[in-house]
Amino acid sequence: MTTYEKTIKFLTPFLAAKSINPSSGKPFFLGIEGPQGSGKTTLSRTLAKEIPRLYPKLKVIAFSMDDFYLTYEKQNKLANQNPDNILLSGRFLGTHDLDLLNKCMTRLSKENDGVDIPVYDKSKHDGKGDRLPFMNWTHIVGPVDVVIFEGWFNGYRSYKESSDVLKQWKVLKFQHPIACEGISDNNIVRLNQDLAEYECIWKFFDAFVGITTDNIENVYKWRLQQEHDLIKSAGSGMTDKEVHRFVDRYMPGYWLFYGSLGLTMKQFPSINVCIDEKRNVIRCSSRSHL
Repeated sequence: MTTYEKTIKFLTPFLAAKSINPSSGKPFFLGIEGPQGSGKTTLSRTLAKEIPRLYPKLKVIAFSMDDFYLTYEKQNKLANQNPDNILLSGRFLGTHDLDLLNKCMTRLSKENDGVDIPVYDKSKHDGKGDRLPFMNWTHIVGPVDVVIFEGWFNGYRSYKESSDVLKQWKVLKFQHPIACEGISDNNIVRLNQDLAEYECIWKFFDAFVGITTDNIENVYKWRLQQEHDLIKSAGSGMTDKEVHRFVDRYMPGYWLFYGSLGLTMKQFPSINVCIDEKRNVIRCSSRSHL
């Protein structure tokens, strides 16, 4: 079975229950996590398309953590205020408009009478990205039954103590000296603090899908594959070395917090779909209760 097939089977009792009394009360919130290139966005879009076909009474919306990146102006301001923190120099954990995201999730959870979802264009400003004007946002009208929210670090948990994250960071610097170069202990403490701020978003989830992999280093291979496909279609793109350095920026987030997903999966009804380098499902486990 594919990741989608495993997921839709897991979701069936929840969707069937919601379909009995649609468009009333709080929507069903589904959180989806997956490393970059794992297929989480494809899964999110497929679910948004297929759920209304399987359950015609249900209105479904899907959006991403990426939609809530800071505006170009605010991102530059953040970077300039933290010149010694390369983790805040571009799009990464800690560079999202959490206030706006929280307001959108809260509005869906409580009023559920429509919401405006920002749209982010990563190609703006020579690839630095920017949020599109309000007129170009996704404007949802009326009540929603299912909310699908995906992101590469959805469900990650921060360390309780700074000393704990620094202890792990010391090990990582020894194991991955090139990828960790230029990142100070203070940067890592800030990263851990920033992640803690996101955890209020995970509380909205009613169920959780974790796409994991047998080797997190597969992210490098998946991102290379994406870039090679881009070069074939667009005629230009990053070199393999540039792609590797690009992914290096994200790896501290994976290495430090990827293992905390188990805590989130114990908190909600959840499914863990583990895939290999070729994105084939190699094992799957779930915990479901209504």
